Amino acid sequence: FGLHDDEARHSWLLRQGQRHGFEVVAAERGASGRLRVPQGRRERSITLDSVLFDGVLQAVDANALRNALAAGIGPGKALGLGMLSLAPMQPHEVS
Repeated sequence: FGLHDDEARHSWLLRQGQRHGFEVVAAERGASGRLRVPQGRRERSITLDSVLFDGVLQAVDANALRNALAAGIGPGKALGLGMLSLAPMQPHEVS
């Protein structure tokens, strides 16, 4: 079941943070879309909703966050969804 509004998507991100060792300091929804994927040999397909978040995370459990970086944080990883990428903040980005 897809999350179709920004509040539900943001809540999902907060829950993933609790599970995977980070707190969401700030997050904005970037691009979003739908992906239609063939399923099996018949002419069936599934539709996946995707969303990209940009923001700032604070690590609270380094081991859990390290595992999340390696394994992802959501469903659809085989299709490139649910992945987590991080970059260090630059000193001028701290507010």
